[in-house]
Amino acid sequence: MNGSATDEQNLFVCAPKGESALVRLADHFFREVQAFGVLTSSSTITDEMCGAYISTRGGFIKSFLETLTMFCDLRFATHSRIPFCYNRAEWPGGAPIEGYTPAEPEVLPADVATSLMLNVQQRATGSLFSRLLTCAVRRLAGTGDLRDTVTYLFDLHQAGFAGADEVTETTCLLLRAHSQAGSREALVERCMRHATPDEIDWMTDVPDFEWVDESPLGKEGKAVLTLLFQRASRRVEEVRGAQDLDQWVLGQIHIDGLLTAVIRLFHELVENIPLPYQARLAQWEEIVCDAHALLMTSRAGFDTLSAKARISSAHLMGQAIRQRAGTAWQDRLYQERLLVPAQLRAHYFSEPAGQFPPQWQHLSWRVIHPWLTAVAPGTAPSAVVRTSQTGQPSGESPGRGGERDIAEDLLADFETIHRLHEEHRYAEVEQHARSTLRRHPYMENLYAELAIALDHQNKPEAAREELLTGIFLNPHNPLLWHSLSVVLHRTGSHEEAAFAMAFSRFIASEARSADSGQRHEG
Repeated sequence: MNGSATDEQNLFVCAPKGESALVRLADHFFREVQAFGVLTSSSTITDEMCGAYISTRGGFIKSFLETLTMFCDLRFATHSRIPFCYNRAEWPGGAPIEGYTPAEPEVLPADVATSLMLNVQQRATGSLFSRLLTCAVRRLAGTGDLRDTVTYLFDLHQAGFAGADEVTETTCLLLRAHSQAGSREALVERCMRHATPDEIDWMTDVPDFEWVDESPLGKEGKAVLTLLFQRASRRVEEVRGAQDLDQWVLGQIHIDGLLTAVIRLFHELVENIPLPYQARLAQWEEIVCDAHALLMTSRAGFDTLSAKARISSAHLMGQAIRQRAGTAWQDRLYQERLLVPAQLRAHYFSEPAGQFPPQWQHLSWRVIHPWLTAVAPGTAPSAVVRTSQTGQPSGESPGRGGERDIAEDLLADFETIHRLHEEHRYAEVEQHARSTLRRHPYMENLYAELAIALDHQNKPEAAREELLTGIFLNPHNPLLWHSLSVVLHRTGSHEEAAFAMAFSRFIASEARSADSGQRHEG
């Protein structure tokens, strides 16, 4: 599954050990749900937008994770450490309401993914705040550590489980309550109305914070703010060191919420902010504006992520800094703002701008679905086309006038590919399919054609990877699952092949049932 410059440890384990392809697919699906949470965490998201994503992607992802759990005992790996927060609709009885994976008692991948999606939806309706308060008090009661509890809340935000506003409000209230109560025991006792631990039902009892006033922070509360300040500083540098456009965009959206939260907490809870902190907070306010603009301007057109647009934006900001910094303007722009990734510094500041590496030219298939949910609801990934006006790819949705030409060009590409298949010229099929994918990187059928060509060239492992990418883009395509089954048989993964074939038949059956229902209604 190509498309990212980074290799991350798989979040899951599965038995028997041979199910690596399906486990990797599960890992990518779960990370997409996290990306969905992150990309909607610092913006206005509607209940309709959430519902659209859950119906088109989320429902399948949940079913796939559940089925894989039954098929090969899918579980979180010991190193996964994904923060989670319960939901009232579908949380398994006996499971902890908060914590990190792998938890004890165990929470399953489908449960965590479903809870994340439901929490995003409840964020849209404004009903998540009380749940975060409950998780915070429960964690404080269990660990007894205020720093750990606030770290958990901000980990939820970074993982897509909670929005910046809810985390800020929860943290502010928690720090004030802790300072006023004097200890974590007193805080838990007052919040839970003097109930004993055995009497508390954490799924239904809502903590009481009505007694909290605006008392000044104590020593421990101030230490927590210092911890958050350090976290924000590290995160800025992490985003600056992004390895590809996916990391850069997700990092920018996370930075928008994180820095906004830290700035707000300092202004609300610290009466006299020390001068060194004031200077950094002011700098962060400018970074927040830059990050926020990424999402806002992207709603006006997908091409705002193009290489040309990004360089132009950085140079425009550089003009203002140049007047103050003179010849050192490039260093000042790089250090004070978060407009230029470290990997592309030379590309941004060279004349003419250098060719971007492939992983920086457009968003990968890993995040395209949640990205479009956030910036262009209703747009299918296959409708996004890469055109070139400056000699390098850019992200664009076709204008109405160009849709017919684009469709005709794509049809001509498929006709060429099919003709080459019929003539058994598979190396040329591979070459032409890859060339077409540079303009249509989210067209799942192109990955299927590429996989067939690779398989005919006795490259079944490579064919498998292309099919996994196609399935990720459109998991409702039964032909892709059928092809995956054939290739998995060729690589010796017979149990996985049987699973893929069963999934192909199930999806085809579901599609026939849906068509039959529509005809009946008509």
